Amino acid sequence: MKTYPYLELDCICIDNSVMKMLPPEIAYRYHALPVATDGTKITVAMAAPDDQAASSAVQSVIDAPVCLIQADEEEIDHRLDQIWPQVPEMMKFLFWPLTAESNRSFNIAKGIARSLMADLVRIDCPGEGRDSINRLCKTIQQQKPDLLIVEADYPSKLCKKLSSQKEHITETGLPDLLILPSDATLPIKKLLFLLSDCGAGSEKETSWVIRLSQSRHVDVTILPVLPPVPLCYGSFLHHNLASLLVGNDTLGINMRSISNQFSRENISANYKLRDGDPFNQVRDEILLSDPDLIILPASPRQGRDFWFSTDLAGMLFKCITKPILITQQK
Repeated sequence: MKTYPYLELDCICIDNSVMKMLPPEIAYRYHALPVATDGTKITVAMAAPDDQAASSAVQSVIDAPVCLIQADEEEIDHRLDQIWPQVPEMMKFLFWPLTAESNRSFNIAKGIARSLMADLVRIDCPGEGRDSINRLCKTIQQQKPDLLIVEADYPSKLCKKLSSQKEHITETGLPDLLILPSDATLPIKKLLFLLSDCGAGSEKETSWVIRLSQSRHVDVTILPVLPPVPLCYGSFLHHNLASLLVGNDTLGINMRSISNQFSRENISANYKLRDGDPFNQVRDEILLSDPDLIILPASPRQGRDFWFSTDLAGMLFKCITKPILITQQK
């Protein structure tokens, strides 16, 4: 049997950014704690490094070579409590197969759930007919999932059907929605976060970026998508990231809030700004950065937010073959 070096954790000081290289779900479940890195490999202390399932789970979410050592389970949990005072509740994902041959998409869904340490439930009633929709609504009410994952050939049609069922899911509301194209792949290494310039914050989108970034290293691009000028900005024809970041409007406040949250979580994000029609802004950025996942808010509640959800999301559905995660507003 292989032996592992033993480390007394109470004798060393560990940087918080190193300890947070593992997401809390995995760290708590397997009593694992990153303790050091030399820039190429990461040393992880585990209560049971010889447990193959536990060590494999840890190594699968760290995008670097891992060196395992052993430490006391109580000492590990004590350090984890210092950076995450409460054990986060495990998320629940729901997979809805639109065809009986959705096995490839189901494997993608399982991979995403595994990386985020979430439970995954599959509905065994494929298709978009009335019976399937009713079964879906009942399952959402029973399971209260955080995310609904589905492969859809016609996402706009699917979203309309789901929106029409909101009145039947009054207790929990619709979960966030991840739409997979037929050729979706793993792992997710590059995220494109589309930020509306209006509406009530971006807490849910930001939380998904943080979760995905905690499960492995992810390159994050944030694109504030501005309405056509001068339609909403009148004579304000010139703008740049610096001026937007210091502004006191909704967009500036959101961007500063996101930047502060990412800084606390040691997430590096690249802010972009593009000109022209909103769809062209997004299309050009997708062509350049080739993201593995696009994150955007769902239908906004009022006012000129309408252009963002209806026009932009609709055009994305028709033209972009990328996984899209749509957050639902409460």
